[in-house]
Amino acid sequence: MNYKFTTLIVFLIAILVIIAEPAYPEQDQVKTPDIKFTLVIFLCSFINNECLPPAEIKQSYNSWKECTIAALEISKEIMLSQEDIFVNNNKVATKFVCAEIGTI
Repeated sequence: MNYKFTTLIVFLIAILVIIAEPAYPEQDQVKTPDIKFTLVIFLCSFINNECLPPAEIKQSYNSWKECTIAALEISKEIMLSQEDIFVNNNKVATKFVCAEIGTI
């Protein structure tokens, strides 16, 4: 198999996994405890492993999943707001923590 074809197959399998029905649909109906999460995002340089002071998002999230999706969306906005030369020269990226409220 050539490289492009193999890459296409892996990509298509990944898409199918993403859009497929959950393997255990009954799990979606399980009530989770009333735990809230807060999101803390860091902007970091992965050259020297240093981060700017964290930004705590002033919103609570009802689930781990909701918090991580928000983190990815906010991270994207942060990265898009940075200059390309700054990001590329300093290997800048975000890190985040979704913490149960009351544990940070």
